[in-house]
Amino acid sequence: MLSLVFDPENPYPLIDLSTVAYEDQKNHARLVDEWLGYEVEAVESRIERETWTREQIREQWIGLPPQSLQTPYVEIRRMLEEIKKLGVLREGATVTDIGAAYGRMGFVIHAHAPGVRFLGLELSADRVAEGSRVYLQHALVQARLDQVDAIERSLPEADVYFSYDFGSMKSIDILLEKLKIEARKRPITVVGRGRATRDRIERQHPWLTDIQKPLQFGNFSIYRTQ
Repeated sequence: MLSLVFDPENPYPLIDLSTVAYEDQKNHARLVDEWLGYEVEAVESRIERETWTREQIREQWIGLPPQSLQTPYVEIRRMLEEIKKLGVLREGATVTDIGAAYGRMGFVIHAHAPGVRFLGLELSADRVAEGSRVYLQHALVQARLDQVDAIERSLPEADVYFSYDFGSMKSIDILLEKLKIEARKRPITVVGRGRATRDRIERQHPWLTDIQKPLQFGNFSIYRTQ
């Protein structure tokens, strides 16, 4: 395995993910977080102290190590490059991240897909506040984080949706049904990350797998409805 060295001149490098251990990818992401000015550990500690219910812990992944909570920057970069190959990230396109945490994806899009808008939906108001603070500090004008319960509300219009394992299996099922509603309105691309989400799509959502063969990668898959 190769080592991954943080370079502020190229903070989100495009690499072959199979050549770098996942632990190294997470360590690299921690250094990028610090460089950008995120105070993730302090915010997560505060969230954990103020959490009282098991439902909150399950739905918001509270108590996980900060680097297990989020996708490494290098993996986000790989996702972005694979989507760009499909031609769906034209200028003015919108990418929506469902369960965005602190909005790492916004920085990768800002750097490597100029002209593409990013909207991150996150249930935790504390994470949204911290991510928005860092966005403002770096003047990310086409990136935004909203405090939203995506299970309770309809999804905003977007060209690409990122859906990760989050919350309960029931929450994943509800979200996939909401994505089906969006797919009836227009062609969409869905990135599924995590075993539960991908397994649910493959077994119960042929509308995401039958029209176009999914593109399969180590930790994520890309599905297209046209």
